[in-house]
Amino acid sequence: SRRMLLRGTNPVGALLAPPDPNLCGGDFTDFIWVECGEGMDVCNMQLSVFTKDGLLQTMVPPPELLDGTSTFWAVGEVVNGMVDTVGKSTRAVECPARGKTFRIRTIPARPEECETAISAEVTVETAKGDLVRSWKNPPKPDDVDYSRDGEFALFLPFGEYNVEATDPMWFSPLRMESINFTKSAVPSLGMCMVEKKEIDAKTAFVTLSWAGMPSELDLCIRSHDGTVTSQNKSESKATVIKGVKYETSNKDGFGPKVLSFTQPLVGKFRLYVLNRNLNEKVSLYACNPQVNIILYTGIWRRFQIEVQKGIEVEDGHMATPCWHVADLKVENDTKMGEQCIECVEVNKLVALEPAIDS
Repeated sequence: SRRMLLRGTNPVGALLAPPDPNLCGGDFTDFIWVECGEGMDVCNMQLSVFTKDGLLQTMVPPPELLDGTSTFWAVGEVVNGMVDTVGKSTRAVECPARGKTFRIRTIPARPEECETAISAEVTVETAKGDLVRSWKNPPKPDDVDYSRDGEFALFLPFGEYNVEATDPMWFSPLRMESINFTKSAVPSLGMCMVEKKEIDAKTAFVTLSWAGMPSELDLCIRSHDGTVTSQNKSESKATVIKGVKYETSNKDGFGPKVLSFTQPLVGKFRLYVLNRNLNEKVSLYACNPQVNIILYTGIWRRFQIEVQKGIEVEDGHMATPCWHVADLKVENDTKMGEQCIECVEVNKLVALEPAIDS
């Protein structure tokens, strides 16, 4: 559950150490493979294992790999400090990895107005609740597993996972459940966080975050008065619906897209997400989108696409470019709280933008 520290280009080495039980869960097997872009027959490779006591093992690719077509050598599993190659050292034309590096980013809802950096504690669990990895704080530049500010990276075997981020200065915990991590899924996740001091009693935030691809999803609100999207966002943040503002519109992957509702406000609204980058051929389900409604009292509603409702690419096109998240009804009140908002979850992938009933 920890990135290996690579040293040099030739030789290439990795430091293996027992996981910290306070940070890493169990029941995962370390598997070693070697990628050789020029073919196994010309590299004269050998793989060695050393401990503090000296050379422990030396291995070479089995003869059947030396044919010039194999790009990967699936070496074996690490068991009690030894590399077990019995029945496992095999030829592999495709990468034999049982997972990928997965990246989690904590993102402020309004980066340009953020005074306090997010310092979230992030936990990754299996769908059954078993610990995979936990960070008390974001990795720093001198840490082995640092990739960039606010990002948490780890190698994850394919499977289902829950991810949670908590910071006492920000509305939390944010939680994504039953993330279906497969070979076709985008191996990343954005988690949009709202600083507590940003919301007063008259305001609610609606946030959208997703994975590193596609580059843009669009958070949309529709009512009889018009439709609010990032496409009609102005520099003044004014929209066609009085009381609704577009706060943030990031179009570089991960998000966020952020809308605010401010009293006085009355109306019925369709809340939905559009995939604006169909040419990237990434389905809504594969990019882990999450929508949250946040009141001054905390995170009120959270939405993610359920596993059985995901539809992948069909013939190179997105069959369902729109996610109808929920229907909202807002009444005029002195505060933007539960007493004046009615939310009906829809959570359905649809081919067209939802219309307002006449």
